[in-house]
Amino acid sequence: MILVTGAAGPTGLAVLRALARRGAPARAMVRGEASAGRARDAGAAEVVLGDLGREADVRAAMAA
Repeated sequence: MILVTGAAGPTGLAVLRALARRGAPARAMVRGEASAGRARDAGAAEVVLGDLGREADVRAAMAA
């Protein structure tokens, strides 16, 4: 599983789409529920909520 941070932004969404095309499962880290749908639509196998600036959120995303 590959963790994609900033997954709701243009670059993160492009990375999710590219990974999905290659069949590589990706976990998307987004800040809020509103962004989760975009990440899922782009091919994220899993979506976690968190803030890249919070160490605990990043650790949780990596462990999920």
